[in-house]
Amino acid sequence: MERVLYGKKTAYMMSPGYSATSTPKSEFLKLIDLMEYFFVSRPASGRREGFEYQRVMYFNPETENSSKQTDVSGVAEAFIAFTENFRKRTDFVAEYDHRFVKSTKLLEIFVQVENSEFIIGLGLNRQACNEHDYFVHMSSLKALLIRTYETFRLFYGTFSGLFETGKGILMQRLDQFFSHYLSLLRVHQIPLIDLFSGVGFMNMPPVDYLDVQCLISRCSESFPMIKKTLFLYQDKLVEYSVSKNDIIVVYRYLTQHLIQSAVQSELKPVASATYRETETKKFIGKFITGVTEEFIGQEESVDHQFPNVFLSDENGKMISHALIAYRALNATFCLFVKNEDMPSLDLQELQQSLDSELSRLASNIGDNVSSITRLITSSDIPFHYVYYNPDSLSLKTSFVDSPNDLSNVPLPPPAIYKQVCETFDHFIETDTEKFAQVCCKADDDWWVVVKKVNGRVLTLFIPSTPTSNITDIHDIVEQIIKSYFLNLFIV
Repeated sequence: MERVLYGKKTAYMMSPGYSATSTPKSEFLKLIDLMEYFFVSRPASGRREGFEYQRVMYFNPETENSSKQTDVSGVAEAFIAFTENFRKRTDFVAEYDHRFVKSTKLLEIFVQVENSEFIIGLGLNRQACNEHDYFVHMSSLKALLIRTYETFRLFYGTFSGLFETGKGILMQRLDQFFSHYLSLLRVHQIPLIDLFSGVGFMNMPPVDYLDVQCLISRCSESFPMIKKTLFLYQDKLVEYSVSKNDIIVVYRYLTQHLIQSAVQSELKPVASATYRETETKKFIGKFITGVTEEFIGQEESVDHQFPNVFLSDENGKMISHALIAYRALNATFCLFVKNEDMPSLDLQELQQSLDSELSRLASNIGDNVSSITRLITSSDIPFHYVYYNPDSLSLKTSFVDSPNDLSNVPLPPPAIYKQVCETFDHFIETDTEKFAQVCCKADDDWWVVVKKVNGRVLTLFIPSTPTSNITDIHDIVEQIIKSYFLNLFIV
């Protein structure tokens, strides 16, 4: 029996139906292990009778026969068209219009992109999800699917732009990207982390933050062809001028690929000749895109050696930029220059201008940031957390970047992830006003507390304690908020 108590600002929900004793096998799962199919289709290309198969631009698994590909993409198109009849004409159509379909064997998501010209479809196998103890939260998978599309767009531009160049070009790019990307794509055991899909920000002293802004301003003034910038320390974001629509995929590419590769390169033994050459140049940092540490000058560096990325302008149009990333110590400074402006950029002058200032700034940040980083050190309150600020896109969680003090806190059982998603859908992702907090307890005595203030959401996972009743949990939550998260809720 479920008992729900509503207060003016707090709701407590006791749910005896979520019992579990096992712990998750891993924090992440490969999507490919759960996936039944993935496709990209263009309905307008398959209007002619007998040529419906031509609407399929990409399908995974690639070994699936053409008839099955046509049927799956056709069902998606038909379902979208049918449900459209029930939509009011006054309803606002989201940028990524979507449909959820649940059956006994499959969980399917269809997302329309680029003014509904293309459909991206994903089907998950229910049995595979159950075998991996993965709770399918449809909204989280929709967010993952959208981010997958935006990642493709970052490197190749829009589907429609490629299709205008040629259908074969689009199909080639889709195969080139998704055949590799899908094999690496992971989903988190806690679907809310995939749903929020935020970025990690670096906390630093105001003086250092001002120095970062001054460096960016001086660089933009000296090199006016630089249109957008992004500054990171370690894998945390400090400052950016990239559009908010692009920052998540740009940040993930930089932190999960580019910076990781740079760090691995820095850890490799350096040959003595290379070391002497570097010492002669007296450069502490180096370009990590376009050119190697043996900097060879501008003539050989302009001709498309820098990776191209597509970023949206103020009108939402995707514009190709060269990504120039310079790294010194633990600081990475990314500069985005339109391709047509690259010949006017003197890379040697840029390196001479950046190196000493960026190195000094990185050293100062390294000295100061540890002194203001507030780590969780109280072992008498074990908990995990997920914090998300939709305005800044800030995401903090102990499940991904956990401090050492939380390493001994056990992971919640898989059933808790289902409970927290259903709690979020029922209480948090609504238009309910004056809602602040909901507490849920499972049969295994784990507590889930979701707190919402000024649009910001904090989810706490608290293991069983000898005296875990409503009053005790409320006191524990207040203590955790006061000690570790109070500043996060300040407007």
